[in-house]
Amino acid sequence: MKKRLFATMLLFTCILSLTSCSKDDGDWDAMKWEKNNYEVALTPSFGKAIGVPKSGGTYTFKCKNYKNFWIEYVNESVGDKTKTIINVPAYDDKLYSEVKGDFTSSKVEGNTLTVTFAPNETQNGRYVRVNVSAGDIFDKIMFVQKPE
Repeated sequence: MKKRLFATMLLFTCILSLTSCSKDDGDWDAMKWEKNNYEVALTPSFGKAIGVPKSGGTYTFKCKNYKNFWIEYVNESVGDKTKTIINVPAYDDKLYSEVKGDFTSSKVEGNTLTVTFAPNETQNGRYVRVNVSAGDIFDKIMFVQKPE
């Protein structure tokens, strides 16, 4: 009985190893963005981030190697408070395409991400992280908006 069970398990293991996922599964290229001339700021907690002036502004990013992607979530931080806006599906075939926060609006159209900042009228810096995905590949774009 034990020999038969062992033989069955061995056969099952061999079949499973032959039909397992290939090495290429999940091996996606990193998202590549068109170069832009946005000011880069160094922050203690985020590292490199795009510097946004107190007056706000609109920032556009075009992905070069994926035709479509979506916004997973946006983190907005002011002082020691962080708000995470998780993207929920819409019912108009534009899944995960737009997120509106307290002081930002992020939108995806095709392979282009647009992030708009309202003016900063607080005495604190604002930190924003926009997370995007194109399947099994993920990326983030960081921003810092100073009060000065």
